[in-house]
Amino acid sequence: MSMAKATRKTRDILRYLTQRGASCHRTNALDDYTRRKDICFDFLMRLYYSDAKQFALLKRHLPVLVKKSRGEEWALACAGYIVYLGQDYEAACRWFLRAVEANPANLDNWMDLAFALRHAGDAGTSTGILFHFDYVIHYARTFGLPGRGLGGLKVLVRKIVRASGKKR
Repeated sequence: MSMAKATRKTRDILRYLTQRGASCHRTNALDDYTRRKDICFDFLMRLYYSDAKQFALLKRHLPVLVKKSRGEEWALACAGYIVYLGQDYEAACRWFLRAVEANPANLDNWMDLAFALRHAGDAGTSTGILFHFDYVIHYARTFGLPGRGLGGLKVLVRKIVRASGKKR
């Protein structure tokens, strides 16, 4: 769907996100120990609850948002938020994983992915990320994900959880 077919309000929201998205979605590094820095989710959540019709239009324009941003981390995370709020948790996992791959140092992306995995029914991987995020982030940043996609992430998390349970 093109921007021309979008309503004026949808175009304005898309323009806002493409112009301000990178400044709204900041890296929350593990060393910072701060609260969430990403305010895009708050904006989208308010829109979801205050104007469901507009939110649905925005969801239909996700490809435009990601294309205009050239697949930058903030746009991938915004896409994840939009489908997450729309309760499409499988799609949210895919978008958040792409955001994690774009910036594995961002703790917010990992937490978003963990909660999407939990809602999608993968409690094991979700819990592994939430309770071992320091190791998961370290190994993902240092070595990358083994394999491709969610399968590679699950392998990494399983190995970390298994190693953490061994007696030293």
